[in-house]
Amino acid sequence: MSVTEARAPETNRSAAPLFGGMQDWPLTVDKIITHATLAHPHARVVTRAGDRSVRETTYAEIEKVSRTISSALAAYGIGAGDMVATLATNNDAHVALWYGAGGIGAVIHPINPRLSVEQIGWIISHANDRILFAEAGFIPLLQSLGSALPSTLTIVLMESPVVPADLGFSAISFETFLEAGQEPCVWGGFPEDSACALFYTSGTTSNPKGVLYSHRSNVLHALSSAIAYGLQPGDVAMPVVPMFHANCWGLIHNAPLVGASLVLPGPHLDSASLCELFIEHGVTHAAGVPTMWNALYNHLKETGRQLPKLRKLFTAGSAASRSLIERMESEFGIEIVCAWGMTEASPSGTMGGLAPIGSAEPEKRLTDGMRQGKMLFGVEMAIKDDEGVKLPHDGASAGRLMIRGPWIVGEYYRSDAEIRDEEGYFDTGDVAVLHPDSVLQIVDRAKDIIKSGGEWISSLAIEDAATLHPAVEACAVIGVPDDRWDERPLLIVKRLPGAAIEEGEIRDFLSERVQKWWLPDHVVFDDDLPVGATGKFDKKLLRARYADRFGVVNSLAV
Repeated sequence: MSVTEARAPETNRSAAPLFGGMQDWPLTVDKIITHATLAHPHARVVTRAGDRSVRETTYAEIEKVSRTISSALAAYGIGAGDMVATLATNNDAHVALWYGAGGIGAVIHPINPRLSVEQIGWIISHANDRILFAEAGFIPLLQSLGSALPSTLTIVLMESPVVPADLGFSAISFETFLEAGQEPCVWGGFPEDSACALFYTSGTTSNPKGVLYSHRSNVLHALSSAIAYGLQPGDVAMPVVPMFHANCWGLIHNAPLVGASLVLPGPHLDSASLCELFIEHGVTHAAGVPTMWNALYNHLKETGRQLPKLRKLFTAGSAASRSLIERMESEFGIEIVCAWGMTEASPSGTMGGLAPIGSAEPEKRLTDGMRQGKMLFGVEMAIKDDEGVKLPHDGASAGRLMIRGPWIVGEYYRSDAEIRDEEGYFDTGDVAVLHPDSVLQIVDRAKDIIKSGGEWISSLAIEDAATLHPAVEACAVIGVPDDRWDERPLLIVKRLPGAAIEEGEIRDFLSERVQKWWLPDHVVFDDDLPVGATGKFDKKLLRARYADRFGVVNSLAV
């Protein structure tokens, strides 16, 4: 018998799969903080409180408090699958609540306080929250909810040792709550696909939609996103993005997972306060929306401050302008890293960044750096046309961005609506192209793209070009009705303080940077660009603001 014959496969073998012989170790988020306690016990967690005082703790102390919280939750009748809501900013107690709830299989539910009172009341009811932890700064919000607060909801006031009288609702202090946590608490013991966290989208024309993350999805997301962020022991990460928004972009999980320290800014998100923390605590990585980094750049220019330890500012939610990316690097040595994600993606989908200096022609390096980067391991992407046909990854064929993977939404919470296509992809609502090297480039939100004469005009492309003008601090483009072309772009510009610029100058500037038929028919100047609940410019409000003057297009867009 030849060697080939001896190794020929048996045709009558069973088709049953051969399982591996490895241990069953459920991927649950409590294991992240336990690992940080054992492997990185001295990594710091710094918090600026509401009264502006700064306190410092460690992951080991966070785990200890988290276990006390777990025990106290159990004493109050909270168990696996129960909803634990928060109205809180980024601080160490909020982090401990995330892990304390997760450790016993309860579901953390951070509520976005920037939503309307009506939406918040609806969310609390829809989620069936059992207990709500709220910072004292949100007492007026709770009072405005009135009868929308369920009578069965236990309310715990954080950072308030004494519960004020005449609140209008019943509450206990955080200290009183913790006193119930005397019994030893054992974490785990539930499947890794158990619910872990609930976040709601910021719908503006209908009720927000709930996205229910599992322990498995959050751990896998933390592992993959930690690589994408480039975090490692010794790094110091500051999530400026709120913990109530889109899973805090994964930083509450991936920083302790790798041993990076956390600096939490609390409610003080002005540039001066952020700079103090950047400098005093050696922040190396920070994450926030472009409006935050625009304000930071202006503050650095005005004050002459330098941030020698800060290496990377991660940004998503809306496009960072070319001018911001270029100026931050050339003037301050800080790299702006463009990413893409959404609540339905836990939220990380892609991560970009600038190529090393000298590795590419400067113009190409900057153009590539403005794109949203490559998909993380665990995320599959496709570009499809309106008929569901996949389009080539050629950097030119624009279509609907579709995603699937282990931390991508499969269904909305308490909804029977089918949200995946026949291949299991979720429609993100973004219009995009994929380049041959699988780099993602967002063209526009489907609801914001301007349809003029049967062709698409990208509002993002016009915004990027306009922000290159030295007198433009920020801008937004919306579509307005046109009798001949159906829609035309309206450019709304916020000028830099003290800058003088006229409409004609802006149009001349744009004529060298965008296609002629993309040029806005009108340019208006507005120093009060409204920011929505997720930190992006609120184009729905802008449409309403300019409806009388220019008419309304997509006035009901989300």
